[in-house]
Amino acid sequence: MSDNNKFEFTGKQKKTFLIMMVVGIIAVLIGLLAGSVSKQRFWANLLLESVFFTGIAACAIFMIAAHQIGLAGWNIVVRRVTESITKFTLIGGLFIMVIVVGTAVGYHDLYHWSNNFLTEQQVTQAEITEYEEHHAGGHHVGGHETEEQHDNGEHKTNEHDGTKEDHEQNSFNTSEVNYIFTSTDDSTHAASADGLVENPYYDKILDGKEPYLNPPFFILRAIIFLGLWSFIAYKLRRISLAEDLGNGTDAWYMKTKFWSAIFLVIWAVTSSMMAWDWVMSLDPHWYSTLFGWYNFISLWITSMCVTVLLLIYLKSKGYIKEVNQNHLHDLGKYIFGFSIFWTYLWFSQFMLIWYANIPEETIYFLQRKREYNPLFFGNLIINFLMPFLVLMRRDAKRSLTVLTIMAVVLIIGHWNDFFVMIMPATVGADWHISYFEVGMFLFFAGMFLYTVFYQLSKASLIAVKHPFLKESLGHHQ
Repeated sequence: MSDNNKFEFTGKQKKTFLIMMVVGIIAVLIGLLAGSVSKQRFWANLLLESVFFTGIAACAIFMIAAHQIGLAGWNIVVRRVTESITKFTLIGGLFIMVIVVGTAVGYHDLYHWSNNFLTEQQVTQAEITEYEEHHAGGHHVGGHETEEQHDNGEHKTNEHDGTKEDHEQNSFNTSEVNYIFTSTDDSTHAASADGLVENPYYDKILDGKEPYLNPPFFILRAIIFLGLWSFIAYKLRRISLAEDLGNGTDAWYMKTKFWSAIFLVIWAVTSSMMAWDWVMSLDPHWYSTLFGWYNFISLWITSMCVTVLLLIYLKSKGYIKEVNQNHLHDLGKYIFGFSIFWTYLWFSQFMLIWYANIPEETIYFLQRKREYNPLFFGNLIINFLMPFLVLMRRDAKRSLTVLTIMAVVLIIGHWNDFFVMIMPATVGADWHISYFEVGMFLFFAGMFLYTVFYQLSKASLIAVKHPFLKESLGHHQ
């Protein structure tokens, strides 16, 4: 076994990551101070990067736990890299908490359902006026259409048979769903004795979901999710480091197995709920039973790609010589296989909604097809066709160059996947991928890499006293 497995976090590396963060902050500030970036766009991008990078870290915890419970031994030489990734869960979680708390205190309008005004059947005329002034112009909020789109009948157009009339026969009651914002300037509302009038913007669907979608419960769930993930990531890392200092008995292994089992049970519930809360509830009138799985697989593929890039980088610097082509080949098979599974989920979700042709469901994809067409279909090209065609061959999954290129491509591709999930419901058709979005990504990437490299430098890159180490060292040899 190599003696060069104590990673040195050099000043040059620290400087590079700090520069990434500084450049990112400058780009974000320029956009905000120059007035070229709206408040909504800022919060939408903050949500995108927070969920994306925190999800990568959380999926690294899942990778450790799943292999531990599955009695896998081949991945032990990879484990310390995965452990280092998990440590970003707490940092990323803090940014998510800022967004979640911001929902409750009114810092942003990302989550349309957080506005209590929409779930009140009777309100004052002053509240109606205030709401109309705040939402002047009928812009997209939470998947709602503009008045102009509604007048043109866009949300009722049947795109796969070309008939508007068939849709109108089966269309839902727009007065209940409140898909548009209509002006009440010329309306007269009969006030009750206590000065309340009927709320023309009352949303029956949001009112029905209010027991789950309400700010206090929203905050509580986020605290529970992030707290549990961060705590178990801390426990698994602490046990792993203690094992190096101990005598290599099975006691440490059993402790890791115990916490891994607990995490898998927690993850089975929270991985879907976090997708519902932080992403799907941006479109509160729409839902998909596949959405939790879809988000998880997208993040897990990204997490594995990040792991591959870190392993290849460390090997290029002379570290972890114990990691051979067979370990990277197995990771490549994971990336290939779960890219196919991601496609299955993407197609299943799209096909079932398209075939049912129910307006409440099709509007989700119609908006993305019309306003995000290149990115929407680019998802399939980048996240399915490229790994399918490139990684199908065995030698491709054993090539450091091919794996590096595909890992970078898929990280970009799944970032785009989350961009298409988040932006339509928050900024609508006014989307951009410019210096501002690149700057926000650079800030989070720099912070993520600084955290991971710092953790790599805190211990040996190989878990030298793990009971399965011998199996991992001789993997497929």
